[in-house]
Amino acid sequence: MDWTVILTCGLIVVGRIVDVSLGTLRTVMVVTGRRGMAFILGFCEVLIWITVVGQLIANLDHWTYYPAYALGFALGCFVGMTIERRLPRTFRGVRRRGRKPREVAAFQGWWV
Repeated sequence: MDWTVILTCGLIVVGRIVDVSLGTLRTVMVVTGRRGMAFILGFCEVLIWITVVGQLIANLDHWTYYPAYALGFALGCFVGMTIERRLPRTFRGVRRRGRKPREVAAFQGWWV
């Protein structure tokens, strides 16, 4: 295995980590109603994804790219959830609306 394959595996892993992390953050922005930020994150996410998948499809003969892709996805989930946990509550808080939000939250098992 030459250095080009090893470097490409590393770039695939890093690209997927960034891509999946951006996807997690984009979902948070969509849920909290931040349309502009969701647009920017979605654009960057798909641009990175297309680049990584293009590299994968262009080099189907290297089996090492497949586990690198899967590893990047798994690490991206972990990193995305870690970043989301550290966001300020205003980005990830639960919105309570209605006449009796505490009763609704208590009924659904949430802590208010």
